[in-house]
Amino acid sequence: KKTVRKWLGGTGRGGRMNAVDVQTAKGIEKMSLSMSWHATNSLSGHVSESMEDLRRFLKEQQEVKSIGAISHVTLLDLSALCQAIAWQVASVRFASKEDAALKELEQQLEQALLEHGELSGSLVGRMKKVMHSAAWHAANRRKGYEEDARKDQRELARATRSVGGGLLRGVNLGGWLLLERWMCRQVFGELKEEEAPDEFSLCRKLGGDKERVIGEWRRSWITRKDLEEVKAVGFNTIRVPLGYWCVQEEEEEEESRDPFVPCCNIIEEMLDWARDLKLSVLLDLHSAPGFQSGHHATGKKDATWQPSNWNMKATLQVLRHLARRYGQHESVKGICVLNEPSAQISNQQLADFYRSAYTAIRQASSSSSSTTTTTTTSSSSSSSSCPLLLLFPVYQRRLADLIAAGFPSPDMHDIMLDVHVYQCFGKHWQSMSLAQHLEAAKTGRGHLPDFKELLCSQHEFAITEWSLKLPTWTPGLREEWQALSLEDKDKVMRSFAQAQLRRYRDASAWTFWSWKEEDPCWSMREAIGRGWIWPGDLDE
Repeated sequence: KKTVRKWLGGTGRGGRMNAVDVQTAKGIEKMSLSMSWHATNSLSGHVSESMEDLRRFLKEQQEVKSIGAISHVTLLDLSALCQAIAWQVASVRFASKEDAALKELEQQLEQALLEHGELSGSLVGRMKKVMHSAAWHAANRRKGYEEDARKDQRELARATRSVGGGLLRGVNLGGWLLLERWMCRQVFGELKEEEAPDEFSLCRKLGGDKERVIGEWRRSWITRKDLEEVKAVGFNTIRVPLGYWCVQEEEEEEESRDPFVPCCNIIEEMLDWARDLKLSVLLDLHSAPGFQSGHHATGKKDATWQPSNWNMKATLQVLRHLARRYGQHESVKGICVLNEPSAQISNQQLADFYRSAYTAIRQASSSSSSTTTTTTTSSSSSSSSCPLLLLFPVYQRRLADLIAAGFPSPDMHDIMLDVHVYQCFGKHWQSMSLAQHLEAAKTGRGHLPDFKELLCSQHEFAITEWSLKLPTWTPGLREEWQALSLEDKDKVMRSFAQAQLRRYRDASAWTFWSWKEEDPCWSMREAIGRGWIWPGDLDE
């Protein structure tokens, strides 16, 4: 617990700060960019622009001072460190030489910051990452190295998020508010899979008993104790998969609804638990009106599904409702606008939907923040001015194809690309040996979108689903797996977990699928219990 404490914010050993508030982190980012452009424009001959950059830097310095999160003397040393790094990088890029004096000054200022005793060594290191990323972004942009500048911009956003204690690390609460048969077989009872393969058919089979059966499951599968355990292990985030029906008003006429059971009260109770435990919540629209695919994970398995079935207009309305009702709750960090849209949906249609979803949520959350709502529970209004984080899936398609279709737009802010990373589905993964699987986990190769494509993007990305499941049921790998001793199997799983965790450090957020499941490869709780993942692994 002590090892992962710094990723949860607050103070560390000796009262040192391990994270600052979001406004201070953003202020340090702005200061770093202004000073970086000042140094870059000075050495590249853009003198008038350079002076304007310096004036902006001084103004932003005063804004950070007015927030009052860090002392004046610490702010002065941070400002000097920012200058040393900015001029050092600009000298390398435009004078083709390293300035030894500036390098030495950087080290002296870092030491001075540590001697003040206000900031932890980890926080100083992350602040330096912000400054270096800003400096290289400005220098590469001025030089015309656009691909490098985009990488620097993504790394800058990620580093700023880490300074503000905002790198999201957590788990999914899968199989809870949206039932997936393979995760909650006991709810389906004696019903065979052909009778009830999904929640839609289960509700129809249960008829008038559905509120009782599904209500009992929801009240028992995930409780406050689970969230306490998630927090105690060292995670700071939960992703909550929801069906569109979950947020329908329970007094709504049955005839106007699909056969599902709403659960607004349970969602609000869960958000209050998260608030009390200081856990961030990502609300995930796992199933949209009309369904975004025919996969059972949408709540309705349908082999005849077509893209025309998906009701985009109604989906946007659900997202507006989520933003209005829950967007101002203290625990809600963001909204995943859609889960795993079918590859049959065209890139253009998806890009158009993403732009519309962005606008709809921003407008809805803006209007709800300006009024006092009565739909959320008491003390749920967020005091933070940080906008909702919006996550857009790049699922089983190339990011370049979405970019060509016009997404993301340049004016979008506080967004992440949402990717799922599994090594068990499809012929590609099911034809590999154990050694090949472990190598793929280290390199990140073989996924769609490709990790290299994500790392070259200027946008932050989140891995909202990953697991430890390997296709050990397939010929070849099955024999290889069965030949291992129990001890060796544990070693393989530990190596597989570590390789993925190292690879996912580049992500601004990740959430394991899932917190609880009978198969330990799908259960973070069990994986920790078996020693495959240790709390110390979260210390990046």
